[in-house]
Amino acid sequence: MDAMLYFLVNSATLLLVLGTLFFLLGLWLGSMVKGKGDARSPRGQERELANLRSRLQALQAEQDKQQRHASELERSLRQAREENAAAPPAPVARPDAVDAELESLQRRLNQLQAELDIEKGSNATLNADLSATAARAEEAEKKLAAAQRDRDTLREELREMEAQFTPAAPEPSPIAATSSSIDARADDLTQLKGVGEVIQGKLNDNGVHAFRQIAQWNDADIEHFSQIVGFGDRIQREDWIGQARRLHQEKYGEGI
Repeated sequence: MDAMLYFLVNSATLLLVLGTLFFLLGLWLGSMVKGKGDARSPRGQERELANLRSRLQALQAEQDKQQRHASELERSLRQAREENAAAPPAPVARPDAVDAELESLQRRLNQLQAELDIEKGSNATLNADLSATAARAEEAEKKLAAAQRDRDTLREELREMEAQFTPAAPEPSPIAATSSSIDARADDLTQLKGVGEVIQGKLNDNGVHAFRQIAQWNDADIEHFSQIVGFGDRIQREDWIGQARRLHQEKYGEGI
């Protein structure tokens, strides 16, 4: 019975130790492979942080498992010591059997103590790895927060640049604002050279309907409607003001 128990304990312990070693090796290789990725971008840092958190949970689970196993070994060690202390004295006629039993119990005690020491060493390694992983996770969170702040700063700078380069809406022209009081008569503005249906529509939308209005434009009006028409110095180049004066004179018989 003792031999079978000894064999089972040794086999289970060996499998547990090997499993722990392979698990730690796998975690280390995984971290080496994943560590080569791009961790400078926010997305890469988020992935690294998620991997670190997952590894942290796995290490904590493994630590709990090792602690439970160590507790089981300590209980087995105490039980073996109690059995050794409570073992009835063997008959004097069988000293060899007594010595053999004592040696067997002592070997079992030594084996259990060695296994306990191994588990304590593995637990210490897991604690160190756990601390290192937690530190890396904290550092990754700091990098991620810094990257997000940089992203927000760049977005704000981009909005400011867009606001600087967006042209301001032209102010209403004094001529357009008072078109009804200047002249209620509407003329065919397409008679002006360079004014088609599209430009006439833009002028009408901004309150210009008569030759008289164009003929009375000043420099501010020319700049204002140049922005609306969108053809640079076309108004001056094609002399819209002079054309409007002549057309008004021809149509209404009065000069401006």
